[in-house]
Formats: sequence, structure tokens, C-alpha cells
Amino acid sequence: MEDAVQLTRVGGPPSALLRLYLLGRFEVIRADAPIPPQAWRRRRPADLLRLVALAPGRRLSRERAIEALWPDKDPASGANNLHRALYDLRQILGGRWVDLDRGQLRLRADAWVDVDAFERAASEGGRDGLARAVSLYRGDLALGEEPDEGRERTEALELRARRAALRARFVEAALPLARAAAADGDAQAASALLRRVLEVDASVEEAHRLLIRLLAETGRRAEALRQWDDCEVALRAGGVGPSDETRQLRAAIQAGEIGPARSRPPLDGALRAARRLLGAGDPPPVRGRGPLLLLLESLVEQGAGALVLLGESGAGKTRLAIEGARLAQGRGTAVLSGIGGTSPGVPYALFHDAPREEARVSPSVPDPFPAGPAEGVAGEDVRLAIFEGVEQALRAVADGRPLFLVLDDLHLADESSLNLFHLLARRASALRLMMVATCNEDAIHAGTPIQTALAHVDCRRLARGVRVPRLGLAGMREQVRDLLGDGVDEETLARIYRATDGSPFLVEELARAYRVSGGVMLPADAAAGIRERVARLGPGAEAVLAAAAVAGPRFDFEPVRLVSGLPVSDAVAALDDCLAARLVDGDGAGYRFHHVLLREAVYAGLAEDRRKALHGALADVLEAATGNDRPSEALAHHRRRAGQGARAVRHLASAGHRAAARAGLAEALAFYGEALELLGPEDGEVRVELLEAAARVQLGLGEVGGAARAFRQAARLAPAGDLENGPALRGGAHRLAALALAAGGHLRAAHAEIDEGLRSAGEATHAPARGRLLCLRAQILLHEGRYLEAREAAEASAAAAAGAGDG
Repeated sequence: MEDAVQLTRVGGPPSALLRLYLLGRFEVIRADAPIPPQAWRRRRPADLLRLVALAPGRRLSRERAIEALWPDKDPASGANNLHRALYDLRQILGGRWVDLDRGQLRLRADAWVDVDAFERAASEGGRDGLARAVSLYRGDLALGEEPDEGRERTEALELRARRAALRARFVEAALPLARAAAADGDAQAASALLRRVLEVDASVEEAHRLLIRLLAETGRRAEALRQWDDCEVALRAGGVGPSDETRQLRAAIQAGEIGPARSRPPLDGALRAARRLLGAGDPPPVRGRGPLLLLLESLVEQGAGALVLLGESGAGKTRLAIEGARLAQGRGTAVLSGIGGTSPGVPYALFHDAPREEARVSPSVPDPFPAGPAEGVAGEDVRLAIFEGVEQALRAVADGRPLFLVLDDLHLADESSLNLFHLLARRASALRLMMVATCNEDAIHAGTPIQTALAHVDCRRLARGVRVPRLGLAGMREQVRDLLGDGVDEETLARIYRATDGSPFLVEELARAYRVSGGVMLPADAAAGIRERVARLGPGAEAVLAAAAVAGPRFDFEPVRLVSGLPVSDAVAALDDCLAARLVDGDGAGYRFHHVLLREAVYAGLAEDRRKALHGALADVLEAATGNDRPSEALAHHRRRAGQGARAVRHLASAGHRAAARAGLAEALAFYGEALELLGPEDGEVRVELLEAAARVQLGLGEVGGAARAFRQAARLAPAGDLENGPALRGGAHRLAALALAAGGHLRAAHAEIDEGLRSAGEATHAPARGRLLCLRAQILLHEGRYLEAREAAEASAAAAAGAGDG
């Protein structure tokens, strides 16, 4: 299954019984099974196969092969060596794939070679042909081992020349594709292509210039100027400098004449989701996941439904979800992605994030939350309006097509988002909606919102949950080869497997550390590898990463730069180093850690005092931001983590008010609860306000007992010494407590609460609070059928209200 998917992607014919990969790695696949590296323990069979496969027409004279491989041997000894290598090669390949006939070595015509496929696709031209060529070029031509020091083999010289020609061919294929992608408004695809071009040949000025422009147009001005510096260094290394056109571009960016475009065509949904969630538009192949890929294909064929991928962090859940998005998009389905936990505690944040990301590039997509929230506690009508708004936004994204929605980190989503996930799962068929969510199984505990949500969708068979295990040894071996090529010995592979137990993320981290060390050192574990990679980048990168880890999994550059304390140029250079090391990724809308475990590793490595100081500094930066419109939820989080509880209270209260106005009652109650915990004994008035706000939310949730207790507590705390306002505050709190009790059917307790309120309001006949309490009593008595008593209470209430001017 996985080989078939890979072949479709890179252009290899599924019917080929022997496939030879020479671009980026040396690998031979026979009958869909890779030949293990230990089979090539003798070097010459591989050298011979490589040489014949690259020869014109796949034919090479015997004399030419001997001259290339054994230039210091006499003809007889060279012929013996050739026959021995040919015999070994046939044993490895399992047949006469390379034959010697009439002095000519030949590779069978039905063997598939990626170099041939690459050159055919590049020669074909056209956008499709060039795209196939670019996808086939997975790296430079694998040369094998270098010749002994002091002499050059003819083979090595010829292969180097061929490698240079293939590199130039790749640049010729990729540049037109990058131009076309930029013209289509797909800056992410164009940037990825241009970076690949510059990795192959850093002296291509046009690639530098186009990348500089794209970075500036997507709002990444500092990176654009840094790219100009890289361009100048690369060109001067070749003895020339940037052209006038490139210099004029830099001047225009510095003058602010080039910036984010006002509108752009919608980008490729699956590509954008991959960039947002994985940090790469062209992630490595999925390995060792055949059954799970079949399950995703089944969902796509059904055209509607929900699937929850469960597993530990780093198991590859998000990569699988993106593969599902690619499969769906290949069948004409629209793709959208949302990320849980982007705004902790904000109601419906998960479904606000997804359409907002689409609206950033497609103005026709409506915002489900277009206006600022109103005051007070929202009712059911607001909740229904939000549900309808989200559905309208999803329909606008789909534009008449089915929609594949990737919901990453569902376990971090707020309770309101989980409720909406349940609703959309029920309406999946009507909406032609496929949802694939990822969920960290370690976060599922009894009584948590995610456990409740998953239990509800499971018992109603609205979604299917499937566990994503760690990779087996075979899958891990393939992943390491994708990352490091075929030069890793079995002992190193075994050590990687023992250290990671097949966790794809941990495998990736150890492989990166191994590659950075030049294949010399393998860290004991992934955490050590991360620390070594960070330390290798220097103190500037460490400062940026520390500030970014405090900011969260996703972050904006400018606040992080200010918190890091670095000058602009140093911070930009440090960020570039982190991007190059794949510790962080950029997606045009900001930056994110390459994986949440990377962020956790950096954050855990900070000393407690430094962590608090960074949180406090970041809160200061956010509060000082232009317009002071930063979300109160983020400010509350950073103040609390900084140990500044008193300064967090007002932000928590504001976050609670915002959540309540958006029908996020559970989230509002949590914010109020946090604020109440932080108040001191001197904050009596603020505590009364928060208790009443929390009690109103509890009423909205139907928790009348809790609401009554909160109102009663507020009444007791109302300032007794304030003769002007105290009676009214206490009386009002008792009235609300009585109202909550009456709503729950506790009428006797409600009357007792009213009596307590009347005593608290004082004996003044015309007190306004007294009038409102008597009005509520009249309503309760009327409900009980005690009409005469109700009339007396109503008359007393009217008299008190009239006397107080509160009629």
C-alpha cells in the first residue's frame, strides 16, 4: 500500500519489478521490497549497478567499466574483478538484471531508474512534467564512497559531472514552477520550491530575488532582508554582486513600498494544512501505516463522517491526518484545518481558528464571530447563531464540494468547541463533511471535557476512534532512510530503535542530531539531541527559543524578539538558524515549533526563576502593544505563570465576561473561578462582583444550587460599613439567590432567602432593594396560588418602589 502511494507520487510505474533510486539516496526495491543495506557490504556490485544505470542507453562496454572501477589493474585482473562483481550483483538482485553480452554490460529495459524518469519528465516540459521532475529529484545523485586519497577514479569523475548536470536540470525545472506558483498566489508552494533551488545552487540570483519578494509580500520583511544578505554573500562568493534589479527590490522593501498584498487567491488547502500543522508543504512519506491509510481512504470514499486518531504525542497522528487531506483533495474535496489550544479557554476557538485561516486568503469566507461580544450572559439564541455561522463558513469554504476538516490537538480544545464538534459530527452527511481529529490519549481522563465528548460521539456512533501506535522496526528503518539516506548501518538503526521505541518524532530528532554530527555521534535520547541542537546554534538562538517557548506552540516574531532582548539583526539571524535547523517553522502567518514536544523540551529546560521572568516580560510586551487589544486570556495566562496573581485578576475577569457573552458559559465559569482563587481578603468588592458574575453564568448552565450559594456568599461579603450602597448590594445578592432557588423549585428556601434579604436591606420603608425583594416574593406567591398574600406583597413592593423613585 505505502509503496503504491509513493510510486504514484514520484512517478514510478507500479508494474516495475526492480526500481533503482539514485537521487538523494542509493536504494534498490525488488518486487516491492527494499534490498537491505547489508546486502551491499561489498562496494563494487553497487558501483557497477550505478555505473551501468547511468550509462547512455543503459549500456557500458566491458573495457569502460574496468577502466572506471579498477583503473590500476591490468586487463586480466580487471576482467576477473568485473566478473566477480557481476556475479555478486546478480545474487543480490535475484536475477540477470545486469548482463554481459558481446563485451557490453546492459541493464534490463524493464528496470525503473529514478534518474531516467526525472530526465524524461524534465524533457517533457509543461507544468505537469516539470512537477513530476521536481518530485522525483529527492536530492543530489548518490555517488557512493569517495576514492582513496591521492587518486581519482574515472567513475567518480564521471558521476560528479553527471551530478552537476542533474542539479542544473533540476534548477531549470523548478524555477518555472516557482514562477507559476507565485503568479497563482501560492506563496507557500513558490517559497518551498525556491528554497530547494537555492539548496541545490545558491548562486541562482533569480531564485533569491523571487523569494525576497514573496517574503516581503507575505509580511515577513525581516526575513526578506535577511534573504537579501544571503543572496549577496552567495553571489560575491562567485566573484559577482547582486544586480541592479535585486538592489532596487531591497530598496523598495526598506522604503515600505512592498508589503502584504490586500487579497490573494485561495491556496491549496492540503498544502496550507501541511504548512500550518507540520511546517512543511512536502512532508516525508508516511511509513509503516498501511492499515491506517486504508481507513483514511475508506472515509474519503464514504464522503462524510468523523475519525479520531488517538495516540501519544509524537506518534505521527498529524502526519496521517494530512495524508488523508491529500487523498481527499485528490478527489476534488476542499480542505481546511484548525488547531486546538491556540487560544486557551476562549469558547469556540477551534472553529474560530479554522475559518479565520481560510478567510485570511479568501475574503468570501464569512467570519462566524464578526462583531464584538455583547455584555452579559448570552442565551441560547447566541449559541445557535454561532453554530449557524460556523456552518455557513464551512459551506463557503467548500463552495459546493465536500469538505475535509483536520482538527489538530482536539484534546486542547475548549468545551464549547467540543460541543460543536459533536453537532457537526451529527450533521456530517448533510454537510458532506469529513472530519479527522488528532487527540493525545494521555489527556483523556474520566470527567474531563475531552473524555465526555469522545464518549458521546462514540456511543452514538458519530465518530470512530483508532489508535496510532509507534512504528515497528521495518517502518522505522524506512523513516530513517528517508531522513539520512541508505548509508546508516544496521547497528545504528538498532540503537535508534532502542532509544526511541519507534516513536516517529523521537526517531526524527535522533536522526537530525546524528546528521548534524556528521554521522559521528548518536545522542542517548531525543531530549539530549534537542539540547545539543539548541546549544550548537549558540546563545542567540537559545534566547529566541526560550522566549518562544514561553509564548506558546505558535508565536509572533516581534514580541518574542523584544522578550529575548536581542537586537533586530541578531534576532533575525537566530530565527533563521532555528528555521534552518527545523526547530521552528514559518507558515506566512507567524511561527510555530516544529513539534509540541520540542517546545516542551525547551520550556522544561528553563530554570523556574527565568521562566517566571520571561512570562512577566511577555505580558508587559503584550500589554504595551499598539491599541492594547491583545486577548485578555493570553495576558491572564502569562501573569499567572509569572507569579503575578493580583495583576492577572482583571484579565481573568475580562476573559470571563468575553466568554459569557459568546455563550461559552463553562469557559467563563473557569475564568471567574481562577480569578476568585487569586483574590486577597482586601478585595471584598471585586470578589462580590465576580461571585455575582459566576452565579449568573451558573444560572445559565442550570446549576441553580451553585448559583444560589454564590449569590448568598456575595450577600455576606457586601460591605456592611457602606451605609449608602451596602444594603442595596446585600439585598440585591439575596434577591438573586432567591431567584436561583425558585428557578430550581426550592420555594421554601427562596422565601427564607427573601426574608434574609429584607433584613439586610434595612428597615427603611422606601429602600429600592426592599421593593425588588417584595416584587419577587409576590411572583413566587402567585406561582404557589397564594393570591391574597401575593397581592399584599405586590402592593408593598409598589409602595417601596414609588417612594424610592424606582417606579
